[in-house]
Amino acid sequence: MSSQLGIKLRRLRAQRGLTLKEVQRITGLSPSFISMVENGRTDISLSRLMRLADAYNVTLADILAPPEPDGPLSVKSLDEATVMPVKEQGVRVLLLAPGERDLEPYIMEFEPGSSLTNLAHQGEEFFHVLKGQILFTVEPDVPRILETGQTAYFKGDHVHSFHNPGDEVCIIIGAVARGLRPATEI
Repeated sequence: MSSQLGIKLRRLRAQRGLTLKEVQRITGLSPSFISMVENGRTDISLSRLMRLADAYNVTLADILAPPEPDGPLSVKSLDEATVMPVKEQGVRVLLLAPGERDLEPYIMEFEPGSSLTNLAHQGEEFFHVLKGQILFTVEPDVPRILETGQTAYFKGDHVHSFHNPGDEVCIIIGAVARGLRPATEI
């Protein structure tokens, strides 16, 4: 767990004038857990980090990536992508355009048998399967297997999960369009 991540989360909470109890009310995360994350004493899952990002009305890239100069164009190579720290084994998430943006493009790689579960966030999302297959669930729909060449679009505030049931790596590319608005209770 990066102490820099914790420092940034504490700064975001302070800038918004929120107490640990108020963040608990918005996110459902306990004050002791939030404090431990802010002090770099524990790891945080992607789903919990997304809840904090929504509560602070920022994107994951705002939290994880160094600030970029403002301008009309941002060009990056894949090796310059920000690797998102995730607790889930066999999952790699790359943020492709860090900084204060309403569109958050990403690449996710799933080793066979790996999963990201119980995700929810503001805005809309789509992804496209570049390689392999992914078992995708958006509550309340039934799980669906998407294969190479298929695309899914959905509202991000519905709990959603990814699982690679195959025997090869699955790679997806997608984006979250947050349309940032005032934080609401999750």
